[in-house]
Amino acid sequence: MEGLTIPEAAIRLGVSADTVRRRVKSGRLKARREPHGRNHQWLIDLDVPAMSQRGASEGAAASRSIVRDLQPGEPDRESLASLRALVDELRVSLDQARTELDARRAEVARLLALLERQAAGSS
Repeated sequence: MEGLTIPEAAIRLGVSADTVRRRVKSGRLKARREPHGRNHQWLIDLDVPAMSQRGASEGAAASRSIVRDLQPGEPDRESLASLRALVDELRVSLDQARTELDARRAEVARLLALLERQAAGSS
């Protein structure tokens, strides 16, 4: 199976390269180390063919998996830590999406104003 490099996987998942590395280290993403010239590179195997740009579907699937593995009674610390890390990542992703949306709205407003000025000038 072909894999994605860390930067490619980060773009596909809509997260940082460091987040991809953390997910590989924690086992949440499958990866393998391949020779690359004199060094090596990590290739990430993404099982889901069409991941969301922001990684929300991947995050939701991961949280469902973690929650499904919890047993009744006292939740284990590793699962709670994984859920907390996932929530933190999703919050950062949401903040980034909001910032990008605000920038797009401002851009659309500028373009509409420009169009209105051009329409008024050609009348």
